Amino acid sequence: MGIKGVIIANGYYSSVEYKKHVDSLLFEIKKRNIECKIYYNKKPISIGQKFDIDYAIMLDADVNFAKELEYSGVRLFNNANIIDIVSSKARTLHELSKIESVSFPDSIIYPYQNSLVIDNAFYKTIMLKYGSPVIIKSSNRHEIYLAKSYEDLFLIADKLGHQEIIFQQFQEKSEGKIYRIFLIGGKIVESVKITNYKTFVSVEKKGRKIEVIDLPDEYKETAITIANKFKIDYCTIDMFVDRPYVCSINLNTSFEYLFGISDIDIAALYAEYIDKELEPVRKIAEIREEKYKNAFIEAKRRRNKKLKSEPNQNKSSTKTKKK
Repeated sequence: MGIKGVIIANGYYSSVEYKKHVDSLLFEIKKRNIECKIYYNKKPISIGQKFDIDYAIMLDADVNFAKELEYSGVRLFNNANIIDIVSSKARTLHELSKIESVSFPDSIIYPYQNSLVIDNAFYKTIMLKYGSPVIIKSSNRHEIYLAKSYEDLFLIADKLGHQEIIFQQFQEKSEGKIYRIFLIGGKIVESVKITNYKTFVSVEKKGRKIEVIDLPDEYKETAITIANKFKIDYCTIDMFVDRPYVCSINLNTSFEYLFGISDIDIAALYAEYIDKELEPVRKIAEIREEKYKNAFIEAKRRRNKKLKSEPNQNKSSTKTKKK
């Protein structure tokens, strides 16, 4: 009996790209004779639920599911802590701020708005502090905007509504450009420059150009520090091109992202890494199997001993009755 595991995929993503992302990793895992299935995450989970698997590869951002799996003793790729951190851009900034060697753009977090009251004085303070334009991000959603005036700032913040909002200083020299660094097990496996000629958001598909680069050392050091600090199995880290400021940490960048751009096969490298990391899990499974085997043998021995003693007991009982 070997170890068994699953790839946890988002049950509501139906894009062809996402399916390729999941399937490519499953293919590489199975190539290494590791038992694995895809679990499309749609069903609710129970607190304290037990899972009959040894490992799980998280390609979904369900932090509660991840925590329950870890509580149950399942080896996770990636861990629940980093999934929790990156689920909120505000929390990501808080955690990055604890690392002395890591920098990011000057940022202000506006708390969750519990009413429709607009704080005009606060928005004016933002414009005075950063000038224009200003970056506005939703902390928990994939929404990012560029406010070029006070009116823009007001309208965008109002549009975002009841949620945590992040205001950041605009990095003009990096407009439409970032470095994306791919890391597996805390080691850089590829780096690319993404340039977008149509929008300030470089990763937007429309107008995007991707090219492999030789990353400067200071960027490498920052990316490796972050990956090791949070014990991330697989991630990409986006950084601005004009200085090594962190833009974002991504845990589910598609394995197909580099197709036709680089010779690096991310899915194959990740599967190879997972295979090596599962060695301790295999040893635990072997010990567990040996215990089950010994317990079965002992139970069988006791049963046979009991069966052998029963005829003698019956004979003694018969003799007693005759007397």
